[in-house]
Amino acid sequence: MSHCLTAWNNESGILYTWILPDVPRLYPNVIDLMRHSSGELNFHDALIALACRERNIPTIASFDADFDRLPWLRRFAQPSDVQHS
Repeated sequence: MSHCLTAWNNESGILYTWILPDVPRLYPNVIDLMRHSSGELNFHDALIALACRERNIPTIASFDADFDRLPWLRRFAQPSDVQHS
């Protein structure tokens, strides 16, 4: 079994990545990122952001503007963001 489970949904065309196994290893970095964001990023947002950085995932679809403060992550909030990328 791989370190990270992934699943492809053919209907939606979305690749899902399960990061639960990474939580214990990333925990100190998650806490550090939360602190450096002055609490703007909660635990889950920081975990998602760090998992994206590790996996070289440059873009996230989210309504959460807190992701905008991260230089390694680009946020798509609406369909026009995707169309103009």
